[in-house]
Amino acid sequence: MRYPASALAGVLLLGLMLTGAEGAHKLRVVTTIPDLKALVEEVGGDLVDVESLARGTQNAHEVEVRPSLMIRLRRADLFFENGLELDAWSDVAVQGANNPKIVRGAPGRVDVSRGVQVLEMPTARVDRSMGDVHPLGNPHYSLDPGQAPIVTQNIVDGLVRVAPELRATFEKNREAFLARLEEAFGVAGVIATRARIVDGRYTGELEFYCYGDAKGDAVRAVARSSSTTATWSSFSRVFSLAEVGGSSVSMNRSRM
Repeated sequence: MRYPASALAGVLLLGLMLTGAEGAHKLRVVTTIPDLKALVEEVGGDLVDVESLARGTQNAHEVEVRPSLMIRLRRADLFFENGLELDAWSDVAVQGANNPKIVRGAPGRVDVSRGVQVLEMPTARVDRSMGDVHPLGNPHYSLDPGQAPIVTQNIVDGLVRVAPELRATFEKNREAFLARLEEAFGVAGVIATRARIVDGRYTGELEFYCYGDAKGDAVRAVARSSSTTATWSSFSRVFSLAEVGGSSVSMNRSRM
């Protein structure tokens, strides 16, 4: 039995429309560390499929480069790195992946440290052969919520280089995430490192490590809003709370 050519064409067109609606291509994204994976998922939403090379239980400075990591990178449309030599090992993985989209200088290679405030910059020459040192400054800026606007904007810029037509969605997702972050810290009323507790016992792990100058800014704000303030801080650059007025007691274990 023969079918009219117009009918066959209509069936083919319908099939293409359904495929486009149900199987729209997601951007394949690979990040070096889980922190970046979480942030890219917040900004990219349903439009990205994200994998992290490092696991949360690994030392991000010293990830063993395996063929399985190269396979993930070979399929990637974008590759987000922390930078500041935290994930310098990833260069070997990228070389082995043989993916021109994500080599250094390509649109799909994104260093999210661009523009962040780097703390603990060395005043003398240091390198990794000297042990656990940071030659380019402390690379753990993703632990500072105050850096989130800069980091997430770098993520938007990277995604847009590959998918410019999706800029509005990425920007909307970013704004919504930053609003939730601001609300969470405002409602908490406490700015501090939080220990993980399971069944009423401390596990020895941290749920959140408040890091960087944002911590000092938050303590100042609390001090100004209260006549009496007591603080315990591991912030090595802690200031005298007397400078903001009120009666205060402050302890900093970094100086004990």
